[in-house]
Amino acid sequence: MKTYIVDTHTLAWYLDDDPRLGAQAEAVLDDPHVRIIVPAIVLVDGILTRDEAIVASGLVPTIW
Repeated sequence: MKTYIVDTHTLAWYLDDDPRLGAQAEAVLDDPHVRIIVPAIVLVDGILTRDEAIVASGLVPTIW
């Protein structure tokens, strides 16, 4: 079984079905015989990026 480690962009693009993710990378992530490792920092980065986007959108006040 092959093992791959994903970074923040790869995971985000895969989950969003973003066309910037290459066909080969998508095929690897779709393969049920591949082990995918998602480092904890990738999850933290994704959460922080999402939170920054929400604040920047003006949906929540920047001063609490």
